[in-house]
Amino acid sequence: MSFKNPVFFYVGILSLSTVLIVFLDVYDTNFSYHDILVESHGLLFDLAVLGVILAIYESYRSKKEKISKYEDSISDYRNWKAPEASLRILGDVKRLNKEHVTDIVLRNCYLREMVIEDVNLENSDLSFVNLELANVNRSIFVNVNLHGANLKGTQFENVNFSECYLRHVQINEKTVFSSCEFNNAKVDKTDWISELDKLGIKGHKDISLRYYVSTEEHVDEYGYTYFQIKRL
Repeated sequence: MSFKNPVFFYVGILSLSTVLIVFLDVYDTNFSYHDILVESHGLLFDLAVLGVILAIYESYRSKKEKISKYEDSISDYRNWKAPEASLRILGDVKRLNKEHVTDIVLRNCYLREMVIEDVNLENSDLSFVNLELANVNRSIFVNVNLHGANLKGTQFENVNFSECYLRHVQINEKTVFSSCEFNNAKVDKTDWISELDKLGIKGHKDISLRYYVSTEEHVDEYGYTYFQIKRL
């Protein structure tokens, strides 16, 4: 019997308690059924409290195991450049979101041509991720590290890039930023928004009407200089 399972542990404690009480009752010359009734109430209360504690612990343990399983799965498929790997990674991302996990390591993951909807990746690491020709809709990319990400031909719609790290992202004329938020996003050039205009990227007019790139320099933890996008 494995006591790693709290159910077995609980049953074991209950059985041991029962045997101990019966043993003591047999050798107690002052034995009384009233004593058993009194003590049983206390025992039932103690067991109820223990059951609640074990239920909470089991729920926590199960959640941690599931999170670890999904994160390990993403790591296993990280460098596999195939649609099957992309689907498995995206499935694990959605499962992690269901467990209220948003800070996910997707560095170097292959998500080319994927349809990504209603995901929360706040505080995630998507550096050097391949999102080429993907469709990303109604998602949260707040404070996401997209350093060096391939966003060529990626279509973003209703995506929140606030405080997102966008240094050296790869974009082209087919990239789309429709109804996206960029407040305090970090870029490597003061003319970053102007470059969107030059490329003719869909959504650039809306961005230029609502945002500008501050000329104030900042330095990240790795010593790289960046500038922040601010609201007009």
